[in-house]
Amino acid sequence: MEKMDMLSMTLEEWESIIKQWKQPSFRAKQIFDWLHSKHITEIDDMTNIPKDLREKLKQYYPEPDIPKEEMRKIMAKQKAEKKNGNNL
Repeated sequence: MEKMDMLSMTLEEWESIIKQWKQPSFRAKQIFDWLHSKHITEIDDMTNIPKDLREKLKQYYPEPDIPKEEMRKIMAKQKAEKKNGNNL
Protein backbone atom coordinates (compact mmCIF):
# COMPACT_ATOMS: atom_id res chain seq x y z
CA MET A 1 0.00 0.00 0.00
CA GLU A 2 1.30 3.41 -1.00
CA LYS A 3 1.60 6.21 1.58
CA MET A 4 -1.21 8.74 1.29
CA ASP A 5 -2.10 12.12 2.75
CA MET A 6 -4.53 11.26 5.53
CA LEU A 7 -6.09 14.74 5.52
CA SER A 8 -7.20 14.42 1.91
CA MET A 9 -9.00 11.11 2.46
CA THR A 10 -12.79 10.96 2.62
CA LEU A 11 -14.73 9.04 5.22
CA GLU A 12 -15.54 6.44 2.55
CA GLU A 13 -11.84 5.96 1.83
CA TRP A 14 -11.15 5.48 5.54
CA GLU A 15 -13.99 2.96 5.73
CA SER A 16 -12.44 1.00 2.88
CA ILE A 17 -8.97 0.97 4.50
CA ILE A 18 -10.34 -0.01 7.91
CA LYS A 19 -12.31 -2.84 6.30
CA GLN A 20 -9.18 -4.06 4.48
CA TRP A 21 -7.33 -4.05 7.81
CA LYS A 22 -10.16 -6.08 9.39
CA GLN A 23 -10.83 -3.45 12.04
CA PRO A 24 -14.29 -2.56 13.40
CA SER A 25 -16.02 -0.18 10.99
CA PHE A 26 -16.48 2.54 13.63
CA ARG A 27 -12.71 3.09 13.65
CA ALA A 28 -12.98 4.91 10.30
CA LYS A 29 -15.32 7.52 11.81
CA GLN A 30 -13.07 7.90 14.85
CA ILE A 31 -10.02 8.60 12.69
CA PHE A 32 -11.96 10.95 10.43
CA ASP A 33 -13.28 12.85 13.48
CA TRP A 34 -9.78 13.25 14.90
CA LEU A 35 -8.60 14.74 11.63
CA HIS A 36 -11.54 16.90 10.64
CA SER A 37 -13.49 17.71 13.81
CA LYS A 38 -10.78 17.82 16.46
CA HIS A 39 -8.05 18.98 14.05
CA ILE A 40 -5.59 16.44 15.42
CA THR A 41 -3.09 15.04 12.94
CA GLU A 42 -0.64 13.44 15.36
CA ILE A 43 -1.52 9.75 15.31
CA ASP A 44 -0.27 9.17 18.86
CA ASP A 45 -2.75 11.80 20.10
CA MET A 46 -5.68 9.72 18.79
CA THR A 47 -6.23 8.19 22.20
CA ASN A 48 -9.38 6.19 21.43
CA ILE A 49 -7.57 4.31 18.65
CA PRO A 50 -5.80 1.13 19.81
CA LYS A 51 -2.01 1.36 19.88
CA ASP A 52 -1.55 -1.41 17.30
CA LEU A 53 -3.81 0.43 14.85
CA ARG A 54 -1.99 3.72 15.53
CA GLU A 55 1.29 1.99 14.70
CA LYS A 56 -0.17 0.70 11.44
CA LEU A 57 -1.47 4.16 10.58
CA LYS A 58 2.02 5.60 11.10
CA GLN A 59 3.44 3.07 8.64
CA TYR A 60 1.11 4.12 5.83
CA TYR A 61 0.10 7.70 6.58
CA PRO A 62 2.87 10.20 7.30
CA GLU A 63 1.92 12.93 9.71
CA PRO A 64 2.04 16.44 8.21
CA ASP A 65 5.33 18.23 8.86
CA ILE A 66 3.57 21.25 10.35
CA PRO A 67 3.61 22.31 14.03
CA LYS A 68 0.47 21.24 15.92
CA GLU A 69 -0.84 24.76 16.60
CA GLU A 70 -0.29 25.85 13.01
CA MET A 71 -2.15 22.77 11.76
CA ARG A 72 -5.09 23.53 14.06
CA LYS A 73 -5.27 27.08 12.68
CA ILE A 74 -5.22 25.81 9.09
CA MET A 75 -7.91 23.22 9.78
CA ALA A 76 -10.12 25.73 11.63
CA LYS A 77 -9.80 28.18 8.72
CA GLN A 78 -10.74 25.47 6.20
CA LYS A 79 -13.70 24.44 8.31
CA ALA A 80 -14.93 28.04 8.54
CA GLU A 81 -14.56 28.54 4.80
CA LYS A 82 -16.49 25.35 4.03
CA LYS A 83 -19.22 26.41 6.46
CA ASN A 84 -19.48 29.75 4.65
CA GLY A 85 -19.73 27.99 1.31
CA ASN A 86 -16.25 28.86 0.07
CA ASN A 87 -14.27 26.04 -1.49
CA LEU A 88 -10.52 26.06 -1.19
